[in-house]
Amino acid sequence: MSDWAKASWDKAVSKGIMDGTEPQGTVTREMLAVVLDRCGLLDAVKVARKAAGMLEPQD
Repeated sequence: MSDWAKASWDKAVSKGIMDGTEPQGTVTREMLAVVLDRCGLLDAVKVARKAAGMLEPQD
């Protein structure tokens, strides 16, 4: 693991955002979606879009 990433990696693992395996492995789009969701960022996008009046009718 790169020295510059260790503290952030350890924090992500301790908070359950990452599972602790393959710190230098490839990340797929589906893996990224899970990470964003675990961080609460997918819900935050919906809130931001709603606040900006950008929600589609199906949202």
